[in-house]
Amino acid sequence: MGIYGGSYGGYAALVGAAFTPDRFRCAVDVVGPSNLATLIEAGDSVAGGS
Repeated sequence: MGIYGGSYGGYAALVGAAFTPDRFRCAVDVVGPSNLATLIEAGDSVAGGS
């Protein structure tokens, strides 16, 4: 079975595949963050802020 999602759902899809590989054989992340540490460090610059 596969899982997919966009934005936070994409992050959730990656987490689902990473932590329950026996349940999900593949995951598709559409514009979701794959590295929360980098997202937090980037701050507003990711959302187009200064």
